[in-house]
Formats: sequence, C-alpha cells, structure tokens
Amino acid sequence: MAVTLGSAYYNLKKELKEKAEREAGKSSTAESTKAQDEQQEIRKRHQKVLEARAKLHLEAGVGFLARFKNAAEGGKRYLVHPRVLSSTGPGWSFPGGGRLLLSLDLKEGSANILPAERVPSYVSLIKDSWQPFTGDFPKERQVPGTVLYWKETGLAEVVHERDHYSGGFTQARNFLTIDINYSISAAHAMYRMLCLFPSLEVDTSDADFYKCIWEVILQHKPSGFLLRLSEHKASLRAVAQWSHGSPWEECFKSEVCALVDLLMSDACLHPCGVVAGSIDPRHLDHFKNPEEKFKQYRVDPQKYAKDGVEDKDYKRVKRVRKPWIRVADPDRSERGLKDCLDVTVDLTSEKVCIRELEEQLTRISNQSDPMNSEGLSGTDGDMVPLCAAISSGLLLYRLLAIYGYEPNGNRPILPVFVKPPNPAESLWYTELKDRDSGLIVRIGDSRGAAAVWIGGLDTAEVTDLAIANEHLKNLVALLCSPKCPHTYDGTVAGCIA
Repeated sequence: MAVTLGSAYYNLKKELKEKAEREAGKSSTAESTKAQDEQQEIRKRHQKVLEARAKLHLEAGVGFLARFKNAAEGGKRYLVHPRVLSSTGPGWSFPGGGRLLLSLDLKEGSANILPAERVPSYVSLIKDSWQPFTGDFPKERQVPGTVLYWKETGLAEVVHERDHYSGGFTQARNFLTIDINYSISAAHAMYRMLCLFPSLEVDTSDADFYKCIWEVILQHKPSGFLLRLSEHKASLRAVAQWSHGSPWEECFKSEVCALVDLLMSDACLHPCGVVAGSIDPRHLDHFKNPEEKFKQYRVDPQKYAKDGVEDKDYKRVKRVRKPWIRVADPDRSERGLKDCLDVTVDLTSEKVCIRELEEQLTRISNQSDPMNSEGLSGTDGDMVPLCAAISSGLLLYRLLAIYGYEPNGNRPILPVFVKPPNPAESLWYTELKDRDSGLIVRIGDSRGAAAVWIGGLDTAEVTDLAIANEHLKNLVALLCSPKCPHTYDGTVAGCIA
C-alpha cells in the first residue's frame, strides 16, 4: 500500500518539479500562464489527496488485507459490515492511535461520545471535497469500468475497461461504473453516505422500485464532476462522470477512490461520534457485558441469503403494511434516546415484545404480566433488543423496500423521511399512523441505533392500545425477518440477488 501511494506521490512531485524547470525562463501569454498555474494547483491538490489516502489507511482501520483473505477463501460476509459497538473494549475508542475521547458527567455517572466534528484533517479533506447534488445525472451512454481493492495494497483503484466499449461515442465525456457490491451492502453504503453527508437526500425519483429503490448523487466541489451511488438488483453500484481530457481528470479519479476508501473505513463516523453502523453504547447500559452479547447485528444478512423470498412473503408485506398510513407532515419535535420504546425480538420465532405497551395494557386491563421482567427487557432467552438486532441503515433500507413494493407496477407512495436538525441525535426518521387506533409511531435512528417511539400511551383506550401493539409487532417482525423481501425477484432486502 505504502509503495503504491508513495510511488504515485513521488511521480507527481517529480512532474511538478520538471514542469517548473521547463517553464522557467520561457515567455508566455497571460492565458497560458493562468492555465499552467491551474494545472500546478491541481497537481498540488492531487498530492494532498494521496497523502490523505495514505494516512487514512495507516491510521483509520481500513483492514482490507484480512478481509480480502476471507473473501478469497469464499467468505460469505461483505468486506465491510456494521457492528453493534465500535469497539470490543470498555468503550468509545476513536480511530487513530486508540485514543479515547470522553465527556464524563460525574453526577449522572455517564460518559458521552464527543461530537464527530473532531475528526482528523485528512478525513475532512476527503469529505469536504464533495457536496450533495440535486440536478439530473447525465443520461449519455456509459463506458463500463470498476474500482478494485487490490489484495497486496488494500487500496481502491479506478480501472477503466475500455475494451468493453466500441465506437459511436462522440461527446467528450467518460463514464465509469464502480463495482463495489461485494465490498459493502447497498443498505450499509446508503446509510454511511448519510452519516458522511447528513443533509444528503436519499432520492427515489429515478428509482424503478424493482431493481433499484434509492440513489444519491454527489458533486466534486473543485471540478463540478459527479458521483452517483445507487443499486442494481439489490447490489451497490456507483457511476463517476467527468470530462475526458480535463486537467482535473486524474485528481478527480483519485478523489473518487479516496471517498470510497473513507466509505469503507472506520473513520466513517455517525454524527454522534461512533463508527457508522454502530450505536451509542448507552442504548445497552442496562445489559451486562453488552460488547460480548451484541458483537454483530442478528438481522443484517450475509451477501447471499440461504433461502430466497417466496410469494407468501410478498403477500405478507401487503398484509402487514395495510393498517399503516403515511403521515404527510410528520412531527418535527426532537425525541431522544431516553424516549425510545423498549422493543425486543426473538429472531427464531419472530416474536416481538414492546415493553411499554405490554405494561400499559396490563395496568389498564388488570391482566397478568404476559412476560417476566427479564423477558420484557430482552435479557433472558432468545429476546434481542431492537438496537442490537437490526442496524439503523438496514431498517431504513427495508422500509424503502416494503413500501416500494407495488406488484401492479404502480408508483409507490412512500413514507415521508425526515432529516432532523440535529443528526447527532437522530439521522433520519419517518412516522406512520395506525388507521384503526389512530396512534402515531415514529421509526428511525437514535444515535446510530434503530429505534421506535410512540405518543399518546397515557390517554389511549385499552382497545386502541391492543390494536396498535399487535400491528406494530407485526411490522417490526417483518422488518427483522430473514424473509423481508426486496422489490427485486425473490431477493432478501440487504442481500445480493
């Protein structure tokens, strides 16, 4: 890795020096001088990008060597997959020398993760080169290509497959398809993009809700060139677009690779400070040794599902979502970690317990407790807390999938997904109204964790509580099911077709 980046850096530095020597003493016009100065600045920026990539791989936990060995030996997992907790240690470690960044509150006895704004400068250089793009992505014919991760170096590299293209392309544009679907799931990549760019909109306007249910487009600030991430048949796809022959071409390609490297690394953080895909450990405060119990999400799948989705699973989608109505104008008030419902799931039987609803029903109807207290909190048997059962990213992805499913080819009516003003507390959420009980449920992200909120429990009638409890349990069970379907033929949402 160091040899590859070091060689590129040295060659670029040598090119800068030779260029300066050739131009020394030569007379030139104002226009040529301006062009030369621009090229020099681009080369200098390219050097900084190479430096940033080298530091990223050195310090930020881009462990591709071990991951590639697993993949080469037929590994079933994606190279990069979400982990419940960022570290197996006592808590809150950040990339870079294993240093700990803590904010201690001795009165409350709690430790809060510091804001993610405190990130290394090389990460900021990579991330700050991009901004969300809201225009139309060009529809011209594309030249196929790929980004590969070389086993010897662990580096992303743009590979242009020119032999796959033959004639008829007259405009001065190059297109590159980046095939990274074996490295990271479409769901996790979408979520990590939101973590890096919280204001980014997950666009569904160009999605066909068959082979593709989402896309995001970024613009390279210095050059104006574009990068689109989306999916095809539930597999991650990316297309980079630039002007052929532009002085920015090589630098842009390098910055595409740098962003992909960052997307795959442990330097990609949720705005609350944990590694993107992980949760704030405070969600598991009431569990003993949570780092041992909840290393990996129980729901987030491997690359390929053991069994595909059948017609009965798609019929289940229609049945489960029927009671829920999209809330056109969701409540914008902030709801925090302490307000989340205590939801636990038995992933084998798909049994779901929502403790607050069960307790309220018990108090109102004066019935016996349906489960023991340990079962209610998910500390006994096979019950797993929702925040450790399914990642926030997969929860969002599966909501898009089940509400995007329309067997008759009609354009789906999706829930309204809100971008909260404080992404450190909540990166996304949506609200659904139970048509039978009238209760409104919020489903979304709470400091990296999949979470559910509900209002009006204290004033609701026992009949309405029972109805909402049943409908919500059915919805959670579907979202956590190993047979939760993607819109593409028989594919489990989160897996490759």
